[in-house]
Amino acid sequence: REMYKGEKGTAVDNKAVSVEMGKKPEVKKFMKKVMPFVAFMKEKVAMGDLSVLDTSLPWDEMKVLSENISYIVTTLGLEGVDLALSSDLGEKGEDCRPGAPIIAFRTEPSVTLQLTNNQPFTGLFNTACPILQGDTVKNITRRLARMERNIKEGTPVSLYRWTDPVMGPRTMPDMKTPLAGLTQVMEKETFIIDLEKNIVKLGDLTLEQGLIFRVGQEIAA
Repeated sequence: REMYKGEKGTAVDNKAVSVEMGKKPEVKKFMKKVMPFVAFMKEKVAMGDLSVLDTSLPWDEMKVLSENISYIVTTLGLEGVDLALSSDLGEKGEDCRPGAPIIAFRTEPSVTLQLTNNQPFTGLFNTACPILQGDTVKNITRRLARMERNIKEGTPVSLYRWTDPVMGPRTMPDMKTPLAGLTQVMEKETFIIDLEKNIVKLGDLTLEQGLIFRVGQEIAA
């Protein structure tokens, strides 16, 4: 910034920058990365102004990202977002810059569970849905909505398990009492997966027959 003397059009010599940076003990051990970074920042200045050299932003990046996690997850079709300060990332954090966070995507292991819709005229039938460790109803219904185009955005989705996991799935369904023999899965309940056995559990119950899902608001009888 000093070498620009307040004018973005000032010619800044790379060799002079290298010499000055080499005088700084805290930078010396990173000299291999310094010049590529200098070239990058000079391009940023050329496209914008000297404000790109600021070492901080006039707003709290962590706060802004935290307050918009729901939007980020929905827009990018993600399962979730973990945020961390650059100081907590070790060497990886060295590449972070104000307004340019590091983004790393990862996949989590899952077990597929069959979800069945028992409502007429919805255009929804069976869906093989991946279940992740620690999933909740909210996680699964959001994932299901992304997979099923017939579930419109904002439509409430409820999950049910068989009250009797053995006889329940073998009972002839009655469209007049579609919730008979079913127990709603509550938001506070957590799904557990066993990758070795390839099973999904809800508490101590193994969901061998999958789950029932229903869309829209349920009307109490």
